Amino acid sequence: MSADLLTHVDDRLSTARMSLDLRLRIHLLVAELLAAPRYASRCAAAARLAGVLDAELLLVRDADASDPAEALALGVARKLVLQRGYVPAQELRAVRLAGFGAAGLLDIVGEVSGATLVAYSEKVSEEGDV
Repeated sequence: MSADLLTHVDDRLSTARMSLDLRLRIHLLVAELLAAPRYASRCAAAARLAGVLDAELLLVRDADASDPAEALALGVARKLVLQRGYVPAQELRAVRLAGFGAAGLLDIVGEVSGATLVAYSEKVSEEGDV
């Protein structure tokens, strides 16, 4: 990777402004989609500690939220998992227009990637001595 690309990505991420509770709800969504119950339980507990209401946690299962912009972000996160990275262009535009911008989209991808890694690691460790 070129230094210019790394600087560009770093600049984009430094302007991202996703809230902690949305990050935690993305992790919970991914854990549930990938059938990682222990991880999902930890994500839900962390979200509660961060002040996320149980009603919001229930909406996560449907990739929904009381805030329309956050619902769009959760929808993109869901598609990233279920469609192996493919999200239709009109949905990406909607998330950008909802205030996330390119930096926010990168942030969503990063949270989904991290949550997927944790969920996969947990599933592998359940199967053997990892």
